[in-house]
Amino acid sequence: MLKIVVCALLLMSCSLTGTQDAAVDSENSLTGSNNSMTGAQGWTTHQDPAGFTIEIPAGWRVSEDGGRVTAAGPNAERVTILPLQIEGQLDARSAQATLVGLSSRMWPQQKWIMPRSGWQFGSNGVRAVGADESMLREIIALWWANTSRGAALFFYGVAGQPARFQSLEPVFARVLGSFRVTPGNNQQARGGRGGGDPLASMRFKQWVDPTENAFSIEVPTDWGATGGVKRSDVGIKQSEWVASSPDGQVMIRGGDVSLPAQYVELNQAMAYEGYREGQMYQGGMFISRFMPGVAFASQYVQMKFGRNCRNPQWLFQKDRPDFVQQLAQQGLVLQGYHTTAGEVAFTCEIESQPYVGYVFAETSAAPSMGVSVVWSSRTLYGFLAPADRAREADAVLHRTVASLSLNPQWVARQRGMEARMADELRRYSEFTYNLQKQTRDERMAAIDRVSERTQDALSGKTNVIDPTTGQAYKAQAGSSYYWIDPTRNVIVGTNLPYQPTWDFRELVQTYR
Repeated sequence: MLKIVVCALLLMSCSLTGTQDAAVDSENSLTGSNNSMTGAQGWTTHQDPAGFTIEIPAGWRVSEDGGRVTAAGPNAERVTILPLQIEGQLDARSAQATLVGLSSRMWPQQKWIMPRSGWQFGSNGVRAVGADESMLREIIALWWANTSRGAALFFYGVAGQPARFQSLEPVFARVLGSFRVTPGNNQQARGGRGGGDPLASMRFKQWVDPTENAFSIEVPTDWGATGGVKRSDVGIKQSEWVASSPDGQVMIRGGDVSLPAQYVELNQAMAYEGYREGQMYQGGMFISRFMPGVAFASQYVQMKFGRNCRNPQWLFQKDRPDFVQQLAQQGLVLQGYHTTAGEVAFTCEIESQPYVGYVFAETSAAPSMGVSVVWSSRTLYGFLAPADRAREADAVLHRTVASLSLNPQWVARQRGMEARMADELRRYSEFTYNLQKQTRDERMAAIDRVSERTQDALSGKTNVIDPTTGQAYKAQAGSSYYWIDPTRNVIVGTNLPYQPTWDFRELVQTYR
């Protein structure tokens, strides 16, 4: 398939000789450049962790951005390759619109015209020529194959100085013909969407609380970890742990010593003394009304990540009464306490990169003593990671939470309860880990939707739905309205709210 497209692309470029700048026909420039590029210079094979290999002449560089591969030479030569998969079927007309639309997004300054031999080549190819302000000759082509699962597309573009363009054709042919898709190392290593177990290639080490040797957790061998036990002036103990990937992009945590250890609801006596919500009260308690787990997790996200995260959006905010119920069945809820749990997931941008975050929180109010409600957050953990590494972060987080273990000697010294409390914590950690696995598919589905939206944005696509049939499609982004001709299964975008012809009906765009 690839060789057919390459040959068609080169035949197209040859057929253009004489239609552009007359300098292309210079015999001296053709002969001299051809020898220097294919004979004197060596070639290397570039193996990219994004999942492809390509041959390039010495001095060329390869880059990848959102699936678009670019091989660039030292004298403005350029080869662009972009494999795509879209829902629905293509014909020559819709393929031509797709070709020009993609090219206009990649190179907005160019003007595209029909080749002398026409837009179409063969039964499944369209092409165009153009030039931008840099006076480079540009040739683009799109080859497609309709299948039962949609249309598979290969977009190609080549560019070079007009005086050297024809002599570069053998170079373009070899670069294009050498392109091969391979398994992406980054995708496998990070356990990305559609990948296997994110922990398969990871090794873990034990990290021990450095402050009091009170607890230990397991974290990936090459990750850094900080934290420990903190004691307040009134003797209240808190603990936290934070682990980060070597590049600092993925962060997981459990507990947070910057939060109050206990909260108390404002009552009339406290208000009479002049206290208000948001102030500290006796014994180091923070005055606040009781918050269910989901509300506590939501507020924590806003407090902890609000400054660094731009354009935050909730993926979900969910109460977990099932979690509390099953804890109670295992004897892991303190008698008489009002316990709640909840989880939230969100997406935001950090330095223009999409991130995904997750927080789980459990809150528990002590039995009323007739004075005021005292409550605390017994469990708090979560992660923040780039969208394409959210599965990795989620898997590491829950492995680490499940590994949490108290030091029995420390427990014995603190409360005289010896190993019983440590055993309860172990049972609690094991149970919560298994219970969380039951709802992991739902979390991953939400995370996958973020990844899908990110990939669509990078490749210039948007998601549209036919409200009549409920069928979802991928369409070229950039239009205000989208329409489908159900007879021909053709999707068209417009900037005005008028259907192209009476055969079309409007689609609903789900990305805004």
